[in-house]
Amino acid sequence: MEESGVEIKDVEYEQERYAGTYYRKKASVTVIKNLTKRLMETVECGMWSSWKDNSKAVKDGMRKGIMLGKKLKVRSEERNTKFNRLRSGKIDKRMIANAGYGAEAIFEKIESFAYNPGIIHISIDNSGSMSGGNFQNAMTTAVAIAKACDMIENMDCVISLRAGSSFGDTRGYGTAVMLVAYDSRKHGMAQIKTCFPMLCVSGSTPEGLCFDAIMKDIVDASKGKDSYFVNMCDGCPYYNDYYGEKAVSHTKAQVKKMRYEGIKVISYFITSSMENASGRESSQFKSMYGKDSQFVD
Repeated sequence: MEESGVEIKDVEYEQERYAGTYYRKKASVTVIKNLTKRLMETVECGMWSSWKDNSKAVKDGMRKGIMLGKKLKVRSEERNTKFNRLRSGKIDKRMIANAGYGAEAIFEKIESFAYNPGIIHISIDNSGSMSGGNFQNAMTTAVAIAKACDMIENMDCVISLRAGSSFGDTRGYGTAVMLVAYDSRKHGMAQIKTCFPMLCVSGSTPEGLCFDAIMKDIVDASKGKDSYFVNMCDGCPYYNDYYGEKAVSHTKAQVKKMRYEGIKVISYFITSSMENASGRESSQFKSMYGKDSQFVD
């Protein structure tokens, strides 16, 4: 657990005591900053299992990521554009012979263009309701983006998963877990090939609690970079007594913090039909993630 950087973070949120009165409550979030195969083989957790096999989703993601990476390699390119015959700037030696009264345009300027370094943090809801195609497709998408970023020199990628799950407890008592499964700043693609096939769904949805627990890491990693936070989920926050408007409000506050720091937030609500995303759940999702939220099949 120490090798995997396991920490317990206490996160505060507002809870209703009775009609119209509220109090601050703490929830413990287990943060795993560096997933290792050794941890997966020696510590029980509902978010991974030795008998699970997501290898097809991982292989599909790798294949699609190679295609995507080839298209995005433009981010690694630098362009220099030279402007001459200017009236100010650095003297163009080839124009000195033309210098004289009425011929002052003997200067040049070189403009360089390069993309800023970037980082994309993909957070996947792997609560129990994401089982089947939802989780498999989210996994393929995340792996594809990670592979594409691996092919680009100035683009990092982090993939995290979150659930209210068991951890280090075979009795099944739940705890909010934020699992950083891949971080290109310290992992190679072998991390995905080794660990991702054993990942699985489990438990409930402690959405904002998990975001809050690693907020400092997310913000620190975005400094001086084009930063993106991409969320994939199939429901709204629900973990023990963390649900309803107060959980929505707390999650919305975490999204607001990211946007305040210049991080672009995009969220996808995965559903088999728009009918399943209508009503209260739909409005709560829009409230948390705003205009950049989308419903996808």
